[in-house]
Amino acid sequence: MDIIKKGFGNCLKTTRKIKNLTQEKLAEKIGVNLRQLARIEAGESFVTSETLFKICSALEVSPKILFNFDIHEEILDMIYGDS
Repeated sequence: MDIIKKGFGNCLKTTRKIKNLTQEKLAEKIGVNLRQLARIEAGESFVTSETLFKICSALEVSPKILFNFDIHEEILDMIYGDS
């Protein structure tokens, strides 16, 4: 489960940044506190189905975008280079 939580958190963080939203703004939009969102992005916590729906609505993406771990690694490589 840790791999899924980490992968989801990375995808969420990347997508949030692409959408030009701060953690604070996204947390406000989905009705969770900032600390909880930070824990989700860090892979320390996972979302409920209700929170997943709210995140997808706020980011205007489908859940499959947030679970497509491979594509997000490619995006990060394009942005930051292969290190």
